[in-house]
Amino acid sequence: MSKNNIIIIIVLILCVTVAGIGIFLRTKISNRRITITKEIPKDIAVLLKKASEKMQNADTQNSVQSQAKKVKECCDLAISYMEKQDYKAAINNLQAAVKIDPQHPKSNYALAVCYARINPPDTVLSRQYLKKAKDLGYNVPDWLNRHLDVLEGRKQ
Repeated sequence: MSKNNIIIIIVLILCVTVAGIGIFLRTKISNRRITITKEIPKDIAVLLKKASEKMQNADTQNSVQSQAKKVKECCDLAISYMEKQDYKAAINNLQAAVKIDPQHPKSNYALAVCYARINPPDTVLSRQYLKKAKDLGYNVPDWLNRHLDVLEGRKQ
């Protein structure tokens, strides 16, 4: 649990305590009958709603940060495999990264490189990932396109 969530929970507890355990008993007398209804004052209800929304936003932010961290870890590990020319292991890690974040340009580009260098090369997949990386704004160097052209026998 993050520090923000703990603070929000403490604020909630304080709100509930100050509000008399959060529930006000309202009596209504009609036809000699007393009915008791539970009602949370509007200002306390607003505070509780805002606190709940802040907790949800904090959880979402933590989840996004956690996913970004996992993608970075997968990419870093894949790059170390690429340096050792273990492209199959690199592809496994990069596919895990793309599964978490399909819009991650570096992962898509690295997959394009791996598929171009694996034995035998898969130029179709390499071009697909290269196009996606380029579409996502990655600055794709020309060497990979030229390399794929050579592999496909288009240019010598």
